[in-house]
Amino acid sequence: MEARAVTKFARVSPRKMRLVVDQVRGRSVEDALTVLKFVPKGCAGIVAKTLRSAVANASDTQNVNVDLLYVKQAEVGQAGSSSRSTSTLPVRAAVISTVSPSGRVVSGSAPAARSASTIGALPRPAARTRGVTP
Repeated sequence: MEARAVTKFARVSPRKMRLVVDQVRGRSVEDALTVLKFVPKGCAGIVAKTLRSAVANASDTQNVNVDLLYVKQAEVGQAGSSSRSTSTLPVRAAVISTVSPSGRVVSGSAPAARSASTIGALPRPAARTRGVTP
């Protein structure tokens, strides 16, 4: 059982929003909302609003216990970009383009065999060697 919520055209850079979304991925909904309350980033409110919308979608469309929900998938992509222009010299104009992120949060019910060792565990990156060739 999954419920989805999508936020489009938020006026925040995608890179800044990814920092916040990475902190709530894989957590229970209650933990995620608590973390978002204390994250000192401006886009934490946007992510919290999207998460609450996904929880409301789950409770309205499916007969789900809200306490068992967790953030199964959360991703930030690039949505449309807007461009504005400002005058620099007479006859010339500089174009300023801004990109808005598109965030998507999917919350699902807790799986039956979810061990404590896999909660929040991320795969370790491969070791890098600088300038050393085997």
